[in-house]
Amino acid sequence: QVDFDNSKLFPGEIYKYHNQSEMFLTERKVWTYEEIYAYFNSVYGYTFGEGKTTFLYRERRDKWFGKVLRKIIVFVATKHMPFGDASSDIEITCEPALKSLRGALKKIIKKKYSSYEEEVRTKRAQQLLTSENHNDLKEFLTAEEMPLPEKRGLGLLFLKAKKTGRIKKRFHGFTFIPYLTPDKNTCTPDTYNIFKGFEMQQFRNTEVDLKATKVWRWIWEAICDKNEYKLKFFLTYLAVKLQQPHRKVNKFLILFARITGCGKTSIAKFLTKLFGQDYVLMVQSISEFLSENNCFLLGKLFVIIDDIEKATKTVSDSLKSRISEPTFTMKKLYEDRKTMATYADLITTSNSRTPVFIDSNDRRSELIAINTCLEPLGTTFWNGFYKELEDPHIMGAFFEFLATFPIELDVRSKKNRFDVGQLNTQKLKSMRTTHRWLVNFFQEESCFESTYTKNYVGDYLRPVGFTLTDKQRFCNLSVDRAFSYLQHWSREQGCKLSISMKTFLEDLKDVGIEKQRLQISKQGDKKPFRGWGIKLCEPFVRKSMMKHLQVEKLNFKWCFNDPESFSILKENYYKSDLLYKVPHRQSGFCKI
Repeated sequence: QVDFDNSKLFPGEIYKYHNQSEMFLTERKVWTYEEIYAYFNSVYGYTFGEGKTTFLYRERRDKWFGKVLRKIIVFVATKHMPFGDASSDIEITCEPALKSLRGALKKIIKKKYSSYEEEVRTKRAQQLLTSENHNDLKEFLTAEEMPLPEKRGLGLLFLKAKKTGRIKKRFHGFTFIPYLTPDKNTCTPDTYNIFKGFEMQQFRNTEVDLKATKVWRWIWEAICDKNEYKLKFFLTYLAVKLQQPHRKVNKFLILFARITGCGKTSIAKFLTKLFGQDYVLMVQSISEFLSENNCFLLGKLFVIIDDIEKATKTVSDSLKSRISEPTFTMKKLYEDRKTMATYADLITTSNSRTPVFIDSNDRRSELIAINTCLEPLGTTFWNGFYKELEDPHIMGAFFEFLATFPIELDVRSKKNRFDVGQLNTQKLKSMRTTHRWLVNFFQEESCFESTYTKNYVGDYLRPVGFTLTDKQRFCNLSVDRAFSYLQHWSREQGCKLSISMKTFLEDLKDVGIEKQRLQISKQGDKKPFRGWGIKLCEPFVRKSMMKHLQVEKLNFKWCFNDPESFSILKENYYKSDLLYKVPHRQSGFCKI
């Protein structure tokens, strides 16, 4: 005779979700401990690493996708034990506890036996007294001797199950590692992955003509400005994020346009419907995103900051520092900090023409100038657009399209950019003060006399000279005079000068201009200028600045690079003659 494991031949109900605890309220029955512990073991798990206990389980709830109602899965990680307090505990009727069964055995043992059968039964009761098997004790006890069912709370039973090792799902910790399909889950066995999957997986289809939708028109016309390369970049960006969600793209998308209602913030609604609302976070300000209590960032694939206007260099740098960081320090109110992995890429919207500061060596920012061609269409177009976003059949088709889109462009690379022209434009607008001064200050001939006043004592033009070397026209300036020009120009532009002489010289060095010992001689000057100075040559400076800014074109024209102006300036300044300001007159511009 072969004994079969009935639990494998005829398995009971397989429990998965915390919601199934409702069965203890609706079904009027006597529950066995095996059934209760099987439910606990199937549904719940907990972590024990780092000296902390966190209980983990899943819940299933209904959610509307347009007009379609579907079940979705929600993961819960909490420090509160399930059924651990009076408000969440459930009282059930369950079979007699082991203690009660042993009490019934003791009553049998105490009885005096008058026959051989009663003696055997008493000895069997003594053997079972130390047994931990409920079934053996229940089979031995007759219906008359069996204790009555008892009322027990699930909270105490759960605690006992945890203490006695009946809950098998024990993990060192929990994390969030997204994946497109379960076979690509890279989470280690000792870690609980709270990622629940993409909701649009269940709606994947190829039945929709995507190019006939308003969503595609928004992508093609508003986002990509009817440019094939931009379309390929944007679709590849989304495909990489969907097919490889466990890797950050490490790019910072900035959508900007002066007018409203052209589709900037629609990116948030589109990504929410495509990836799921649990993985897309939209905040209204930079300070909200950078707040200390930032536990809301856990499990996000996108963070969208709405309407940042014009971000300063400091703010821009603080945002960019978050782009490539693989982890972030999660902080909950009144709880210790915890380092967690982050997969969130940043997207911002702005109404400013210069939304963020673009540094010369910027590798992460992608500027998307929104084409405003859809704004005149008004509510007729946008109502249809948002209606399509609510349609799971259409968004499921977009999900399928991007999940199988061929990734031929490395959007993570600094060599592949969405719009190089916009980057160059913003780089020039974001130039350092010293570099902007170099480009703009020397375009007027009168610039060399801009700081002169009638109270100036000595030879004003002594530290200014012009030389012709290898057919290249040079302007020689003392370091002090150049810095005074910068200070004067900054005041004229309405800027507050916040750089020191040291920073000024470092900025000049970045574009190939280094201070050196100079001698500038004047007509009849027995004691020429000797000291630290700089030599300026337009072709050399233009080439150096283009290399530093990493731009393909840079337009400016210095006055002394013109042969005629160079001759006039050289001749007069060699004689220390002012051209635009007369010493005995009141200080003021004559030409600028």
